[in-house]
Amino acid sequence: MSRSDNAAPGHHRYIPDSWPALLSKDQLRAYVGGMSEETLSKVCPVSPVDLGANLRRYPRHLVDAWIATLQPRVGGFKRLPHHLPDEPPIVANDHAAQALERVRSRAKGNRR
Repeated sequence: MSRSDNAAPGHHRYIPDSWPALLSKDQLRAYVGGMSEETLSKVCPVSPVDLGANLRRYPRHLVDAWIATLQPRVGGFKRLPHHLPDEPPIVANDHAAQALERVRSRAKGNRR
């Protein structure tokens, strides 16, 4: 991707042709594939370096080391079957069980 294909420098979506040794949080998010800040905070174990003056950056070499430890998903993404297996109906008098039974029935193509 060339610079003409993305946002201008200074914009949080800007992807540089080369990456700095210390990444801002927005740069880190772009570097690892554009994941959300919430997801990044859950999955990334790399802590930022405090440079003072409320300036924190993530060392790219530690991010690269973390990424190298990630294993590919075996079998890829799970896909839903074209048909749902037959499941025994729920026998209960509560609303949740009845709602679940209606969902299962609709998934099989039945309408009530």
